[in-house]
Amino acid sequence: MNYKQLIRLPKDCKKFLNQFKQKQKSAELLKEVFDFLKVGGKLKIKYSLETSNNFQKVKLPTEVWKTKSGHCYELSLFLLACLKYLNFKAYYCEMPNFKYGDHACVLVKMNRKNIFLDPSRKIFNAKYKNYQILNEKELVGNYYINCAFMFYPWEWTKKKLTIKEKIKLSKKSIRYAKLGLKYYSNSKRGREIINRNLKFLSALGNNNFINLIILSTI
Repeated sequence: MNYKQLIRLPKDCKKFLNQFKQKQKSAELLKEVFDFLKVGGKLKIKYSLETSNNFQKVKLPTEVWKTKSGHCYELSLFLLACLKYLNFKAYYCEMPNFKYGDHACVLVKMNRKNIFLDPSRKIFNAKYKNYQILNEKELVGNYYINCAFMFYPWEWTKKKLTIKEKIKLSKKSIRYAKLGLKYYSNSKRGREIINRNLKFLSALGNNNFINLIILSTI
């Protein structure tokens, strides 16, 4: 996975966005685009925890466009891809200390101002202060780390899982988190995901797997 693949859009999505492409870049145009792409906007995109509920990888922009649904990571990545296609100076932002838990949004720089777009909470020009802009490499890593996060929601899911199923998901979560840290080595969340999973596996006495993890990180 590279950055271009990460923000790739399908042809029919680009065709839809072309109606905005020839217009002059302005806050009014940005608001017009946002009103289409936000949750409950004119495209009727829905907020959905489908990937976490079903223990699946995070949706890429192509999948968000197809399903017209996603959670905050997925919707922010989709919005970023659309705004990049329209040549806005857009950046993906991570907010690990957001009061409602980990969160994501898109920052657009325009006329020396920062405009925060939060598609999942339907907020245009949100007043966020605690955020981190991710560069292209970090964004790829963050995608894998978000995938890792999808594989251990058994801590709160209503689904009944066997110990064997939990171990399988936990190991998958660790693999994705480790892959993410290769691109985004400063991710505290990536390391937290690994530590929480290792703690779970350790409690089950899964020491052989834990030793392999430790040796591979030396």
